[in-house]
Formats: sequence, structure tokens, C-alpha cells
Amino acid sequence: MDEKLIGYCLNLLDDETQQEMEEYLRRHPEAQQRVHRLRKALAPLASDSLEDSPPPDLVTRTLGCIAEYRCQKLPMAPRVSPRQPMRQGWWRRPDFLAASILILSLVAVGVPFVFRSRHQAGVLRCADNLRNFHHALVDYADHNERREFPMIQENGACSFAGSFIPLLHDAGMLDERLMTNCTNEGGSPPRRLTTRQLKDCYDHRRSEYDHLTHELGGNYAYSLGYRQGGGLHGLSRAHDGYLPIMADRPPFYGCEPPVLEKNSPNHGGQGQNVLSVDGSVSFRKTRFVNGDDIYLNRNQKICAGQDERDSVLGASDAKPAP
Repeated sequence: MDEKLIGYCLNLLDDETQQEMEEYLRRHPEAQQRVHRLRKALAPLASDSLEDSPPPDLVTRTLGCIAEYRCQKLPMAPRVSPRQPMRQGWWRRPDFLAASILILSLVAVGVPFVFRSRHQAGVLRCADNLRNFHHALVDYADHNERREFPMIQENGACSFAGSFIPLLHDAGMLDERLMTNCTNEGGSPPRRLTTRQLKDCYDHRRSEYDHLTHELGGNYAYSLGYRQGGGLHGLSRAHDGYLPIMADRPPFYGCEPPVLEKNSPNHGGQGQNVLSVDGSVSFRKTRFVNGDDIYLNRNQKICAGQDERDSVLGASDAKPAP
């Protein structure tokens, strides 16, 4: 199609192809814009265009003019040295056309490759950051009898997903390598805040507390736990290793049901990294792990799961209670 567009701009197409391209341009406004840009790029060819053909009676009129005057002796033509051939321009029409096609081909191949490489590098950096979080979560679990990961509470100061950061901080598990913002977007270290300071904000400075609920988890999502036997439970090392415990943030906030097809915005909507209980990280092109939406429970709500296999990873301000 690029070759046809260039031929169309240079009037090199046969009548049938010319009509085909005009019909294509009428149906595709974006192609009209490309033709406009190509014509600007091919403007230098105007200086190389062929002159108009001579009128058909030029020979007759020239002979008539010669007959009206006597032949005069013309001056000798200057002698041209064989060592100095007449210079001709490097760029002719075929050369310019070939170069244009080559440049367009390189751009068509190179630009998508650069974007794919940057996307893949961002995914790998984010996955490494989630693995570092897993080390901190495992250390936390190994230092309590029930081997539980930081659990989000039903009520009180630690009743939002992002409160797992102060819980890790209290246990001395926040590593300097951890980033609460996805490293694909620059990354930033977690805020050093204790649960005691968080409770003080909850009791006396509610506006500051509300700000912290949105900020502490960064742009990651953490497990809101699940309900069983009438109570709220968190994940532990005893659970199946495939269960998700952290991931890139969900594509929505608040309690309104989202569009189910949307992915996390951390990686341009192409998917999300998901950290499992066993420490493995996988990049998922959809929000489903083993048929389970990791951002909503089975009732399509942003709250704790209906059982231990109903994983729900909430953004920093998400709460276990509906």
C-alpha cells in the first residue's frame, strides 16, 4: 500500500490502479493524511520533472525562420575536457523513490520493536520488585506462629489494602530495594509509617488518614483476604502456592463494578504481573488466574473473597468489607 501511495503521489499508476487508489482514499481519511505528508516529502522531485513536450508544428516554424535569414557563421563551441565530465545530480527520481520506500520500511519495522523492548523491560523490572516483596512477606510470615502474611483487618486503622506496608515496617521487613510504585513508572520507596502512627491519624486526623489509604500501597494491589466460618481470614504459607497475593493495581477505584476486559494501567493496559503465594511471578494478559478474576470476588464486588480460592487483590484504598 505504501508503494501504491507513493506511485499515486508521483502519477505513476495506470488508470485502473489510479481509480482504485482514489476510491481507497475516499474511504480512509487517515490515508489522505499520509498522501499529504508524502507529497510534501516528494516535493523536491518537482525540480527533476520533465519539461513539457514541444508543440507539434515546432519543426515547420523553425524551418520557416531559417529560410527568412541567411546562414551566419556560428561561433565555435567551447571544447570540453574529457577529464571534466559534465556533472549530474546524484538524486534522480528512481533513487528518491527507492530511498523513500527503504526509509518507510525501516520505520515500520523499527518503531514497534523499540516499543516492545521498552514494554518487556518494564515488565521484568516490575516482576523483580514483586519478588523482593515476596521475600519480605515470607520473612513476616516466618516470624509468627500461624505463618500468616500481613492480614487486612475488618475494621479499624488497618482495614485497607495498603496497610500491609505499615505491618511490614513494624516487623522490620521493609527492604530498601522495595518500590511501592511499579518500577515501570519510575518507582518510589514505601513510606516509613508505623501502625501506631496510622492509628493516631485514624483517631485524630481523619482527612490525613483518608489520604494515607490512597497512598501507602502505591500502584500495587494486595490481598483483601477471604471469608470462612463467619470470619475474615488472611493468606498464609500453608495455602496453595498458586493463589495470588499481590499484583499490579486494578484499572478502577471505589466500589462501582468495572468493565471486566480492562487490565491494570501499569503496563499500558496490556496485562499485569501477578505474585503468587509460592513467590512465582507471571505476566497475565487477562485478569483471570485459573478462571478467577483477581480484582473482584465471585459476586463482582471489590471486597474479601467468598472462600480461600476466591482471590481478591485490592488497590491501596480497597477494604475487605463491602
